[in-house]
Amino acid sequence: MRSKLKLWPGFPFRRITSAWGVALETQGVSLVSLVQTAAQEVRVQRVLYLSSPVWAQEPDSHHDWLVQALGEVSGQEVRRHRRLVVALPADRCRSGHMHVPAALGLDALLAEVQLGAAEGLHVEAGEVSFDFEVQPSDSPAQQSVHWLACLHSEVQAWHTHTRAAGWHMPAMEHQAQAARRALQALRGGMHSLQTRAHQDWQFHWPGAYRAESDEALDVALRPLHGTPAWTWLCACGAGLRALS
Repeated sequence: MRSKLKLWPGFPFRRITSAWGVALETQGVSLVSLVQTAAQEVRVQRVLYLSSPVWAQEPDSHHDWLVQALGEVSGQEVRRHRRLVVALPADRCRSGHMHVPAALGLDALLAEVQLGAAEGLHVEAGEVSFDFEVQPSDSPAQQSVHWLACLHSEVQAWHTHTRAAGWHMPAMEHQAQAARRALQALRGGMHSLQTRAHQDWQFHWPGAYRAESDEALDVALRPLHGTPAWTWLCACGAGLRALS
């Protein structure tokens, strides 16, 4: 989900060259620090797996313990590099498609998406944070909308905790989004996934990655679900977005 915070515009001598990606799991968290080594190239700088305390494994936990742990492992980092994007598992967010009239204005479109997201999460409309993308439609009279949503309280809690710890969180997203991004940008593609340890992965970023449909990427990624490679790929994809 996109944050309302604006990204730092940047100057050549203050550009963002490293950032963190976080992939949440039921009983732990996979973290990856990525560093930009040259134009169009990013490599894994550090990987961590943290087991969450028992109390933090409850569904309504917002992992404030994790932000404290990040503060400890990144104590020597420049403040502008304390950026992270969180990739949420499927059970903490919902996604869907809807078809709406092409003539629908932006405000009306936002209202439709918000209502659809709230229905998907079984909560009131004001309780959701959502993002959406308008996709090509077969009918000129309609537009196809793909939306993603999670509880607003989840987003708010993460923003509160990260700000308190001196971190900037430009976005939260679904793990599937993060995994697709990482696979598209991964040097060597599926071959690297099968032959190289995640500590050795390298990425083309930004740009110069393979343009494949979400459907094709999901088919390629399906065998990875439930494996360590999936969570590391999600963390890397989140880290790439944090570098943007």
